[in-house]
Amino acid sequence: MSAYVLGKDHLEYLTSKRYYKNLKESINYCSEEKIVTLKDNLQRYLDNNGFSKEVIGALCLTSFKNEIDSDCREHCNYIYFWIVHTLINVLKKEEKISNIIDTINGISQAFVETHKCKCNFSKNFNKDNFNKIKAVHDYFNDYAYINEKLNESRNLCDETYKNYLETTYSVYETAYKDCISHNSQTYCSELKEKVPKFNENKLQLLSCEKTEQEIIHSPPGRGYDLDSEEVRETSFSESTPTTSIFLSIFLPFLGICFFLLHKVSRSRIKKCKYCTYNYASSLKK
Repeated sequence: MSAYVLGKDHLEYLTSKRYYKNLKESINYCSEEKIVTLKDNLQRYLDNNGFSKEVIGALCLTSFKNEIDSDCREHCNYIYFWIVHTLINVLKKEEKISNIIDTINGISQAFVETHKCKCNFSKNFNKDNFNKIKAVHDYFNDYAYINEKLNESRNLCDETYKNYLETTYSVYETAYKDCISHNSQTYCSELKEKVPKFNENKLQLLSCEKTEQEIIHSPPGRGYDLDSEEVRETSFSESTPTTSIFLSIFLPFLGICFFLLHKVSRSRIKKCKYCTYNYASSLKK
């Protein structure tokens, strides 16, 4: 396999980035009868109908997961980081966040069924601490994938990718000193709750060699598509288009006719053509 240079575009395929992307694209299959007022309140608080629909779709997806699965907790963590990050860093809704989180919790409660996953998001947080916890959470989930891609690329990267690795590891190392070496910061308990593996062995620094070399090859690699029904249904529908089905029926039939034309007399040929015409007419009917 040819070596390639890791760059900005490759960061979009990190495990956490793909999970957040799937949350944004979640389809709402749930009835909204129970959330009419909550939905209106959410749209009013957000002033952003697009993000409101994305949040409701993600909460609907959550209600189909089993409560006892470990995936439920991690899924809720991802939703929490995605929602709060968007509210405070993108939409700048920090002053309304308490009302927004209350509304989102209400929607989650309305969607949930017995023994199904339900998220209950905290509205008490510090912005700086939140950003640290999210960065560490994402880094843990991205670590194996990054390591794999570094091996494939022979540790070659551009400036953007190198800066990302250095900045992210710096945040992780600071959190490790705060919460493992000293356990002195107020955010440590939440960090350990959101990232259970944080208490395990310290992660080694992942680094790459900056190069100006042009990106040669960017293989898709393992795990580009998350395990979702939407992805599987899309792949299936694309692999069996209407044209392919038609050709699979028509071509064998055409081959049989040519074979018969070669073997039989002219009178039989006329009969075959007549049969073919009738068969085609019946198909049109």
